[in-house]
Amino acid sequence: MLIRLIYSIILIQCRLNDVKHDRFNIFIPYNNVYPNFQLKTLGYCMKKATIQVLSGLISATTQLSNMNTNINNENTDLVFSLIKKFSQKDYTQIKNVSIDIKSNEASYKLIRLNDEQYSLLSQNTLQIDTDYDQLLYLNADSTLIYPSFSRMYVSLKSFFGESGRFYDDWKGSFSFPFVINFQKGEEEFSYLLNISSMRSCIECRISKLILADDVSFDRGLSHNPFNELPRQEIKFIINYLAGFLTGYFKSIAHSYGERFFKVVGSNHILYGFNEGRFFDNYYETQEEFYAAIEELKS
Repeated sequence: MLIRLIYSIILIQCRLNDVKHDRFNIFIPYNNVYPNFQLKTLGYCMKKATIQVLSGLISATTQLSNMNTNINNENTDLVFSLIKKFSQKDYTQIKNVSIDIKSNEASYKLIRLNDEQYSLLSQNTLQIDTDYDQLLYLNADSTLIYPSFSRMYVSLKSFFGESGRFYDDWKGSFSFPFVINFQKGEEEFSYLLNISSMRSCIECRISKLILADDVSFDRGLSHNPFNELPRQEIKFIINYLAGFLTGYFKSIAHSYGERFFKVVGSNHILYGFNEGRFFDNYYETQEEFYAAIEELKS
């Protein structure tokens, strides 16, 4: 009964906050970039996604209490075995942070990768089509931290470690790569997930790991989801993670105090933490943008 009540409250808040997207004062021109999208799809997406986000919020509390167990030799050995299997190249092991995500279909282990690991694994992948309807929903939901570059960056960095460098530093400002490992029946599968800033939005790109000598697929194409990880499960993982990071941010926001700022030059976006508050700002002109940067430098 309590869970149903919480779900109802959050669902109502999601609907009411559709038009309050400027809470974080960041410019997200989805209708300009993807003109075929219609805002009427938000209601449907919210019904499907709200309970998944709620699961992530609840899980943040549970998994934070076990955070030390999420940096262990099992993660290290698993990533090492995947690199050996899919890239067949030499590699030096490191510790890897992970969280566990459980749906009605499967249990997923989401493990943070460093740039070397991501580079080795990404050489043998099949890109999965991105669901921009889902990202539209996440960017429009002001109950989440997803629309805020500053809050997402701090949450990802604080929990999983510093950003990688696999991004265009003119169009983006951070990149957090992961491997998703799971079983379906007797078979084991692995996918890559890269959460990165791209122009005025945060993207979640999924790709399937295949063997280095597998020539049965065209690696240059973007593919529909495969049967072992259908679209609804990809949505579940991303929605869950958005909720998890929102819950985690709420647990650290009151004590956070590290001043920083980052930029997305292509879109005149400036974000960070300064004078006790997080900010996400967009500037109309290049002059205003660079003036704001100089002010923060002083």
